[in-house]
Amino acid sequence: MTVCAVPKNNASYNELYRYWSPVVNVVVGSIIRMAITLGLVVISSIGLSAADLDAKPYYSPSEDNPFIVQDSVPVPTRTASVKEPFRPTTQSERERTAIILKHTRLGTPPPPPEVLEQQRRERVEKVEERKAEQRALFVNRLERRSQRLKALNDEGSNLSKANKQKLARQLKEDRKREADRLKAERRREKALANREAQKAKLLAKRKAERQKREAQKAKLLAKREAERQKRAADKARLLARREAARNKQEAEKARRLAEQEAVRKEQEAEKARRLAEQEAVRREQEAEKARRLAEQEAVRREQEAEKARRLAEQEAVRREQEAEKAEILAKQEAVRQKLEAEKAKRLAEQEAEKAKLEEERRKALDLQRAEAEQQAIVAEAKRVEKERKDAAQRAASSLPPETPIRPRLSPEEKERQQWAEQERAKFQREQLVEARKAALKRQKIARRQASIAYREGRWERRAARKKAMREAAEARIAQREVHQEDLRQRRASVRAERQLRLTERAEIKSRRFSERQQLKATKARVRADRLVARDLQKSERLAVREKQKAERLADQLARKAERDLRRAEKLAANEARRNERLAAREKRKAERLADQLARMAERDLRRAKKLAARDARRSERLARKELRRSKRLARRAARRAARKARREARRLRRQQNPPYWTAEPALIVGLSARSGGPAEEKSLEAITVQALVGYHRAKGLSLRGGMAASVINSKVSSSTSITGTVSQTGVVRIIQHPDGTRTEETGTIQVPQTTIREERYYNHLSSIDFPLLLGYRLQGSRYGLLIEAGPSLNLSSGGAAHFRNGEGFQSVSGGHFLRRRTGIGFLTMLTGEYKLSENTALIGGLRIQSFGRAFENPEVTGNATRITTVGLQVGYRVRF
Repeated sequence: MTVCAVPKNNASYNELYRYWSPVVNVVVGSIIRMAITLGLVVISSIGLSAADLDAKPYYSPSEDNPFIVQDSVPVPTRTASVKEPFRPTTQSERERTAIILKHTRLGTPPPPPEVLEQQRRERVEKVEERKAEQRALFVNRLERRSQRLKALNDEGSNLSKANKQKLARQLKEDRKREADRLKAERRREKALANREAQKAKLLAKRKAERQKREAQKAKLLAKREAERQKRAADKARLLARREAARNKQEAEKARRLAEQEAVRKEQEAEKARRLAEQEAVRREQEAEKARRLAEQEAVRREQEAEKARRLAEQEAVRREQEAEKAEILAKQEAVRQKLEAEKAKRLAEQEAEKAKLEEERRKALDLQRAEAEQQAIVAEAKRVEKERKDAAQRAASSLPPETPIRPRLSPEEKERQQWAEQERAKFQREQLVEARKAALKRQKIARRQASIAYREGRWERRAARKKAMREAAEARIAQREVHQEDLRQRRASVRAERQLRLTERAEIKSRRFSERQQLKATKARVRADRLVARDLQKSERLAVREKQKAERLADQLARKAERDLRRAEKLAANEARRNERLAAREKRKAERLADQLARMAERDLRRAKKLAARDARRSERLARKELRRSKRLARRAARRAARKARREARRLRRQQNPPYWTAEPALIVGLSARSGGPAEEKSLEAITVQALVGYHRAKGLSLRGGMAASVINSKVSSSTSITGTVSQTGVVRIIQHPDGTRTEETGTIQVPQTTIREERYYNHLSSIDFPLLLGYRLQGSRYGLLIEAGPSLNLSSGGAAHFRNGEGFQSVSGGHFLRRRTGIGFLTMLTGEYKLSENTALIGGLRIQSFGRAFENPEVTGNATRITTVGLQVGYRVRF
């Protein structure tokens, strides 16, 4: 390991090392970890392969290996001569050979000959018992058959042919049923015997398998014990090596402690020298401090004199201001008195205007009353005129038409009549104009009185409206009571009808039940008659069937005797052929067994040679393994030394740059990006107050957490235009006179007017979160940069907002917003710092926060507002 000496006063090298040290440590550390992992994988694979080669083969023919199933037949001491003929085997030898082969396949030792003889005798006894039972059953069957034939012959003389056939059929069916029953019993007994045999076979097989498993378990336990002993020996060697390494480490540690003690003494001497220098500097600072205090005392006296002078000037200015204030108060008092006089004058004018309005109202009422009377008179005159015209028409229709006699008029009379008509028309026009003016004036007065009456009758209308609403509610309650009473009556009638229907249905059901019972009794009587007739017919058929069965039985017995004779001859021939085949098979088995024994001897010889070669290879492999192991241990010792050196270097770096804690309050002002929510809502500023406490490592890694309280503002606005009409006074008619002059008539006209109403509301969302940030810090001389990010958990949230409801806005809060959001937000910050001293710094940077889940409660509102804020932060960081 190479150690480079670096001068202590090289500031540029220190800055470069402090800046690039985290990056180099991360890169070099990742490369070293990858190399260590790869080496561990290679070493484990080599160890596993060596362990596999060291394992003892399970097929080695030794007494320690219980997995090998040895043949129960011993190897013959001498081989038979080829020229010597085989002697014929007996039945007992063949059975013995079959048993040995069977147990060889199963891997269990064969039973002794006494047990085999006992089993053979038991099987023979069981066969004899079964044959005796069959003979007894056959004799019983023949006896019952003879009894049935005798009974049939005794009764045959008294029965007719049909009855005899029926009886014969019945007897035949009985015999057939008995034979089927006996056959089923034999099958059941055979199945039980087979089941018992299979059970015994299965038990023997399980016993053999259990013995085999026990042998395997014993071998496995022996193998594990050997491995355990081997591991114990390896462990003892390893402990010895570790003890030597530990002693070496303790010696190295003692040497390092001695070196550290020397370094400590040098540091103490350096510390004493620095303390002396600091004491001298402190004395100089105290002298400088005393000089500064004297200068500050002189400055303080000058400031006090300046302050006294300024107080005198301020007192003079205050007196001037008080004089000006008194003059201003006098002017304000005069203005106030003038305003009060004007106010009293306005009140008097308003009283006069009110009296004038009362007079105009009274006149308008009188005018309306006179106009009503005039209209009544006109209506009466029209009615009288109409009656007169009707009477004249009736009279004219009853009398013959006559030619009216018109008198002749002179020119003067004609002119006088024309002038009278003109005067009458002129008078009518003037009356019409006056009537129109009076009507306009009455309309104006009526509107004014109507507005006054509307204002005065507001409370009366409100009381009347309340009274009407109360009367309507009482009417509804009465109507509801009547409806409920009617509903109760209808339900009672429905229940009565339902009860009546149930009674009728029960009567119909009982009547139908009695009819069904009578029908069932009739059917039972008919069925009994049919059964009696059927039984009579069946007895006749059975007698005839029994007779036919007896005849067929005699024929069958004759044919069966012939068949038994032929079967006995065939069985004898088959037994002879079977014996010949068995002899040939036993001969072939003996030949195969001899060949098999020869092959086994050759195989054992080959196996011995292979084992010798394998042991040689194993010894070579163990030698190579020990060599590799020594090299591996040497490399491991070198790696441990290098790792220890790196650990010591890291410890020294940590002493130079120890980890530290920071506390940082900050203020963030930014903009919010919204997604979801009402379309008319516009985002405004977002203000966040944040306090973080963090732990920082020397490499630059940091972990910080704290509290962040945010307020997010927005606004909703809408403008509504209302178009209506207002009453104004204007020219309604222009009269042009013959002499060229004109007269303008004024009146009330409706003028359109558009009113624009604008509504604006400000919404607020609040959130208190707990951020947990993981970051990395790049440190310079006085400037630094911190990049960090992490999740943000919500602790509390709320808000106060307005949303559109129809044409207006509705204020919501409380249950409209979630008190605590369950989602997880995200926070990332890029912060730069400017160091003020060793423990304080100003910070500023960019902050991006996503608040995760929406602020609104989905059970109350349908929209969901998700917010992400981007802001600039300014704060103060304290290191401790």
